[in-house]
Amino acid sequence: MASFRFRLQALLGLREFTRDQRRVELAEALDVQRQLADQRLEVQRKISTVRNQVRAATGPGRVSLYTLRDAGRYENGLRAELADIIPQELAAEQCVAERQQLLAEAEGEVRVLEKLRARQLENFTREQDRRDVKQMDEVAARGERTGGFD
Repeated sequence: MASFRFRLQALLGLREFTRDQRRVELAEALDVQRQLADQRLEVQRKISTVRNQVRAATGPGRVSLYTLRDAGRYENGLRAELADIIPQELAAEQCVAERQQLLAEAEGEVRVLEKLRARQLENFTREQDRRDVKQMDEVAARGERTGGFD
């Protein structure tokens, strides 16, 4: 009895490897996107803290111009850092979208080959069953011609 052999198994393996690579690439892109979002949130938190400190320093009583100047410089530096992060975050978002698309395509290619494999296995099994039935019928016919089975 012959066993089923999918002729495109090597191609399926290659497509699965490609799909797995796309998953890794997407995970890396998502990690970069998350890191940039964390950086942005941290800088925004620092800006908020500086503003609260300035509000507290400009309350009633003495106001230190040096403190205000230093806080303003620090806030400007934070804003510049934020201005650098935002375009990187947008680029990371676009990269994630591209990697998601590539992963979807790779998964589609694997699915097509898996469906083909399943269809060929079903056809092979059906043909094997047909041959087995035919062989049993022939054995039964031979038994009838020779006088039956004892």
